Amino acid sequence: MKKIRIWLLCLALVASLAACSSSGDTETTAADTEETAGETSDETVEDETSGDTEVAGYDASDYVTLGAYTGFEVDKVATEVTDEDVEEEIELEMEENATETDADEAGDGDYLDIDYQVLVDGEAVDIENYGETIEGGSEEGRSLMIGFAELGTELDEALIGVTAGDTLSVDVTLDGDTFGEDLDGVEATIEVTVNRVYTYVTPELTDEYVQEYTDYDTVEEYTAAVQESLETSTEEYNLYEAGELALSLAVAEATFSGYPEDLYESTYEEYDELYTYYAEMFGMERSDLVSDDDLAAAAENEVCTLLVIQVIAGAEGLELTEEEYAEYIEESLDDYGVESEEELYEYYEEEDIRAEALREKVCEFILDNSTLVEMSQDEYDEKYYGEEEEEDETEEETVEDTEE
Repeated sequence: MKKIRIWLLCLALVASLAACSSSGDTETTAADTEETAGETSDETVEDETSGDTEVAGYDASDYVTLGAYTGFEVDKVATEVTDEDVEEEIELEMEENATETDADEAGDGDYLDIDYQVLVDGEAVDIENYGETIEGGSEEGRSLMIGFAELGTELDEALIGVTAGDTLSVDVTLDGDTFGEDLDGVEATIEVTVNRVYTYVTPELTDEYVQEYTDYDTVEEYTAAVQESLETSTEEYNLYEAGELALSLAVAEATFSGYPEDLYESTYEEYDELYTYYAEMFGMERSDLVSDDDLAAAAENEVCTLLVIQVIAGAEGLELTEEEYAEYIEESLDDYGVESEEELYEYYEEEDIRAEALREKVCEFILDNSTLVEMSQDEYDEKYYGEEEEEDETEEETVEDTEE
């Protein structure tokens, strides 16, 4: 959903801003909320049941007492697109039009088509590579890029300089992250047959290239168009991120008497499946990517957020019109990774898409009634992620001191 909501805008934000208050804390938090929310907030709370507050079959207003949800100062990254950003974007687009061509011998960044087998004490073994079990540790026609260490750095280094038709045996020490935890540190031999060596040649940026591959006539026109497109997409992302931050501030101001257990369980399961998917992509366990406690906190925070969205929408009469829904789908196809509305419904439930569209509308409402505070990307990263990085550095220094 919306690039999986920039994946939860990172757990750092979730952890640093509010989780649901327990029922035992409700009275104290509510009192604090009344002091900080102001007259507008008090009036809003009185009217909060005036609209539709249903979410997933529950009345959200049974669980939520709103605090302030407007009048925030919301941090937003100032949109800045540099010449370097434009050059990088153009290079990426040009690489998509690169020509595949055979190479005489393999160098760093070149590609190989190989057959290989991993042997331990002369015997074939199963390996785990990027979350996939490879029976017998053997593949034919495996494509890999030198420098990416898809089958370990030792093999990468041995493949430098090979040509099509070469065969070689490489003695390696297997790494658990690449070949599976059971094989970590095991001495092995990888037998390789090189079927092909090839590379990709990126065209030069000329008027002729621009005319062939783009809708523009000159390099200058094309560069200006890329600049404008990047500025638009970057501003949209920054506003989206600010909207999610503003929503999290509203959640932090609200108090909760609890939440529907079924909603929490389904949200937890969804998060668990998604984190597991991303972990397997990198040959990791889900627990390596996020702890059980952090996953539970993220799921709880999301449940509270869903409830707050519905109560704010009900209080302000923020209903999603069919025209707005159609516009949301049209503008979000790329975000969902599909090309048409029909394809979208093959992967996502309409109810979930409508909930995401309403979420965006509520975020926009909060932003429209708050003050944006622009800052550089470095300032934003330092404010929201710097403390975590400093803690990591301190832990590393402590480990080093202990070892010494």
